[in-house]
Amino acid sequence: VAVSSFLSTLLLARMAGPAVIGQYALAIATGNLLMVLALQGLDRILIRQVAGDLRQGHKGRARRALQLIAVRVGISAIVVAAGWTLILLFTPINVRLDGNWQAMLLVGVFVIATVVYRIGVAAIRATDSPLTGQMVEAAPTVLLPPLLGLLWLAHGKPSPGLVVAFVIGLNLVAILAAWLLLRKPVRTWGSPED
Repeated sequence: VAVSSFLSTLLLARMAGPAVIGQYALAIATGNLLMVLALQGLDRILIRQVAGDLRQGHKGRARRALQLIAVRVGISAIVVAAGWTLILLFTPINVRLDGNWQAMLLVGVFVIATVVYRIGVAAIRATDSPLTGQMVEAAPTVLLPPLLGLLWLAHGKPSPGLVVAFVIGLNLVAILAAWLLLRKPVRTWGSPED
């Protein structure tokens, strides 16, 4: 994963230049900061709670914990993303940061997508599938360098907004994979206990 991250940064710097990589890095760093606020550490609590419930044979409680945390974090992500969008639109923060408008507006979508992705990965890990969770978590980072290369060949120099949208797209694919992998085990958990 570290090698893929390094390669994607190197490739992006070579094909798009320092201005684009700076704008991309600003948008992703902002999105990651806001994602931490939206997650509230509940991805780690989800692993502990669901894994503990499953280990004790309380499948209904595990399902209920997953549902409650997923809903809470989903609402939190929407609130954080909306707050960011309002701050961006109605304050001079983007001008002061000298950010790319398209990339910075996509930060809200990035927050929502990344939070749902992180909860899915945490739930996979909680089902005693840490290797599968690691593979799903690493997939967007591992796929980014070759896909950036294809993007560059097809369109030339990408804008910061296009690169951020590309990362969001990879996260959406990982979300789909995570929740599809969870579908089968969660169905065996029965109905949630109150």
